[in-house]
Amino acid sequence: MLHLAKSPVLSQASKSWKLMFSEVFCCQVRPDPLFAASHNQGYQTFGAKQPDETQGNDNESVIDNRKDSSERAVVTSPSRPTTLVGISCHSPATPLAQAKQTILSQPSAVDIRSPLLTSKSPLKTTVCNLSNSPVKESTKSKSPEVEEKTKVEDDAITPPSELLSQCSTSGISSGIMSAPSSMEFSEDTLDGKQEESYKKDDVEVGKETEVETKKIVEEPPKLKRPSVLGPLKVETYTEEELLKSVVECVEPTDVMVHISLYQNRVTPLLAVACIHQILLKALAKFPRNSPQYNSLCGEVLTNRIFRELISLIEDNAKTLNNFSLLTISSDLLYLRLTLKKPTISTLLSYVDFESMNLDELRLLAMCLHTPNIPLINSEYMYNVSASVATRYIDHITDLYTLLNIMKCFGRYFTKATKRQCESRVACFCGDLKERYPDGRIMAAHMFDAFYRMEHAPMRQLLQQGSNAIVHGDIPLQPQDVSAILRYFVKFGYTIDGNELLDKLSNAIFERLPHELASQFTTNIKWLTVFYYYNEELLDVFVDKVMKHISVLDFVALSDVLDALAQVYYVPKNGDEFFDCIYSNMLDKLPTLNTSHVHNAGRKLVLTAYHFAVFGRYPKELLEIALNKQFTNPRSGSRFFMRDLCKAVSIERPDLLPSWIPEDFIMDLTAPKTYAFEKSVQNVLETVAGGKQYFSFIASPLRSFPLFLLRARLDGSLLPTQPHPTFIPPHMHQQVQNIAVVPLPRSRFCIGSQHATGKTRLVLRLLRAQGARVVTIPHFNWDGLPNNKQAKILKSKIFDQKTDDVIQ
Repeated sequence: MLHLAKSPVLSQASKSWKLMFSEVFCCQVRPDPLFAASHNQGYQTFGAKQPDETQGNDNESVIDNRKDSSERAVVTSPSRPTTLVGISCHSPATPLAQAKQTILSQPSAVDIRSPLLTSKSPLKTTVCNLSNSPVKESTKSKSPEVEEKTKVEDDAITPPSELLSQCSTSGISSGIMSAPSSMEFSEDTLDGKQEESYKKDDVEVGKETEVETKKIVEEPPKLKRPSVLGPLKVETYTEEELLKSVVECVEPTDVMVHISLYQNRVTPLLAVACIHQILLKALAKFPRNSPQYNSLCGEVLTNRIFRELISLIEDNAKTLNNFSLLTISSDLLYLRLTLKKPTISTLLSYVDFESMNLDELRLLAMCLHTPNIPLINSEYMYNVSASVATRYIDHITDLYTLLNIMKCFGRYFTKATKRQCESRVACFCGDLKERYPDGRIMAAHMFDAFYRMEHAPMRQLLQQGSNAIVHGDIPLQPQDVSAILRYFVKFGYTIDGNELLDKLSNAIFERLPHELASQFTTNIKWLTVFYYYNEELLDVFVDKVMKHISVLDFVALSDVLDALAQVYYVPKNGDEFFDCIYSNMLDKLPTLNTSHVHNAGRKLVLTAYHFAVFGRYPKELLEIALNKQFTNPRSGSRFFMRDLCKAVSIERPDLLPSWIPEDFIMDLTAPKTYAFEKSVQNVLETVAGGKQYFSFIASPLRSFPLFLLRARLDGSLLPTQPHPTFIPPHMHQQVQNIAVVPLPRSRFCIGSQHATGKTRLVLRLLRAQGARVVTIPHFNWDGLPNNKQAKILKSKIFDQKTDDVIQ
């Protein structure tokens, strides 16, 4: 029967037969597992019969009326040779060929009154009248037996385009138009090929009875005609004709339709070209990463023909050149192909990295821009690709390619090459306001590229990128906010003003009410690292945290506490909020060891320190955090450990472990004086009457110097001691400690008079040590003449009897 199935004329007749009997039968799709296309298991010719909705009749069946093999007609027809490699509609194992064999085995399929179908149950039967749909056969049989039993028409065959337009509801999935719409398949569908679709029964062939049957399957959806600019071709015999028809398509799914109509072998290179056209049409239809685009990609990836194309390319990857391999890898990543399958890794493993040119290097950078691609010998690949990229940096003519190469291979560059990349980026600074192919602004990718390359460029270039973001009309995406803040956290915020931080804060605030709190904990923590204070943003953030606190792990809760402690934001119900945070932290403590944090001990110390900023010292957390391993002089947590122990020893000495030595708490390093401290010191020397009446010491916390004075009850100052310390509280009736604390701009949140969390902690610890605190904020000091500065300082030291209160 194979030579019959190969005949193109009989193929058209079989298609016509399918459309005519679409009201009776329903061919069900046999979906393949992803990327495991099997040419022997494509479609099930007839699906298993479903039970009737109104009456359950287990005895009802459809009878396959066939003649004996001796009565079957043998028709000889010239056949086209069958290809074994690739995708071909005439493969003997394809479902279409199986359907043709089933059709041609029906001797009386043309006679509308032959007993082709019979129902055992006489109840609720419907007559299938096919008199309005005559079947046109393609050829005349040379056998006399066949001429007696078949009616042959010499008319032309009805083209499939007319059949598609005439057919309103088709129950046949021809293998050309249909594809599984979901990746989830039932066992009934997968096991259907083991069962026969029709049960045989004893029926006399010679009787001419009406065909009576019952509809047992719901009518499937209508066949959709592909939306192409020109008429749908039935057969394409050359690659040029196929590519021309593919280019004329409008819908990405129509490309698979034309591929299924292709009669010749589909080569791997042709499959690469077709998939590239699918990507271009998907990008032209919807913006990338939009919900509509993602849904369209899911429809394409679950298409059977598309999966067969991928399987064909993957099996023949060694025959493709670098450009084809990198093109198909980039296209599949753009189409959101899952990385759980080794398809991308397999394709990239055949790339010859040493012989890449600039175009191939650009495609490789586009592929590697997607994280978490498992690669074999990745370090070798990165080193070789970086050496190749070094030769082409001066030949790059667009900012997009340059930034992609910097992101992927920049950390392997030398310092000279990194400076060369910086100069090339400066040449394209006019493109920073443009839109990246993924819809994001180019300036945000510039910050990300320098971060990944581990290179801090000139301040002027960063300022141009900031201006492009602030004054541009492209909205910031969450990835942009993370990339920009990540760069500034590593290299410092060197931009003039806080307009960029305002832009980032507004981008977070717009998305915060509609997203989960876990998506914003890191970004808000990084935003407050620069002491950016936005009370409205923090109000909404705290509400979101309380709403989703059950799904936040220990690291996320610690980041929330870190963000609030940096700018000292106390929620409205502060006690309830901090108690809830702490109780959930204890419950989620096991998640700390399974998180992405590299140093769990450091995270515990920082969490306890941030609780101390708000005057809270949880006992269980302190017992875990104050561990002997953090007293190592080389430990990165020793500074925070020292500040935490100092705060505990002053406010809660009963919670301080006994093993902590006294010299570990004491900071013996001399404090450094900066411009603002020197200005206050010069005026204080005039007001106090000399340097012998005050001492420049360090505060309980590191990097926070202050001036200490001792005064009698009558207001006269006492000379300082060689080792100045605070007078014990029992001597306060005779001598008073006066702490003059200079507060430069770094002690306040950026662009405001709101003191930071560390500033408030230091002032509280000074009061706990029995000192009267006198603050000299920069906004009340800068720009004033010396006489006014001296007047302010004299009034605060000698006339004022209470502590200064800061905002």
